[in-house]
Parts: sequence; structure tokens; C-alpha cells
Amino acid sequence: MADARRYTGGKYLKAAHIDRPVQATISGVFEEIVGEDKEEKLVVYFRELGTRGLALNATNTETLIELYGPDTDGWKGRGVEVYSVPVQYAGKTVQGIRLRGVPVRHHERREPLDPGPDPDADGGVVPF
Repeated sequence: MADARRYTGGKYLKAAHIDRPVQATISGVFEEIVGEDKEEKLVVYFRELGTRGLALNATNTETLIELYGPDTDGWKGRGVEVYSVPVQYAGKTVQGIRLRGVPVRHHERREPLDPGPDPDADGGVVPF
């Protein structure tokens, strides 16, 4: 059975949109005016999650800083897992969205390239 709350309007991701953990790639990070209080927040968009962005709270902002550093330009193209978890908000337990790092897949490992043989190993003599 589908959760009809996933199909309600709104520009931003809500916990109801995340019915299972999703490994997602950050496609962009923007400063936007969000909510009834018209507060400026960072909003992260994910390649795998469509057009809704995630307005970052302090917890998720700190997670991304710990994972990828404070420069948001460096977050684009990076992977995270987006998941829903019970959180305390305004004295009530509600579902909230959290982020965590994902294991690097084998083909994404950033290992140094093998530079090959040292060109100066033969004393700089060119063999021709």
C-alpha cells in the first residue's frame, strides 16, 4: 500500500517522502529562503530524489561538514544516505530526515594512480 503523504505538494523533502534509506548523490547546494519564518537555509538537492530539496537543519549541516568539509562547493557529486528517524520536535516525537556517509564503492575509490617506472631511474639516459 502506498503512503499518500508522499504525493502531497511542497518544494522540500519531508520524512514522509523517505520510506526507506536511499543512497543519493548531491547534485547542488543553494541558499534559499525557507518556511513561514522566511529563514535563509542551505538546501541540498539529490540526483536520485527528484526536484525536492532538503532544507538543512543544524544536525544535517554538521553531518555534511564532518563528511565533506565546510565548503559547500565540495559537496556536489558526493554520496550520502538519506533516511527517516524519530526525532524530538516541539515537545513531540515526529519523523525527521537524517544524513550519513555511505561506504565508498570499489569503482569510486580515490587511490593514487601508479605513476609507472621512474623516468630518471637509468640516470637520465634516453634509449634512442
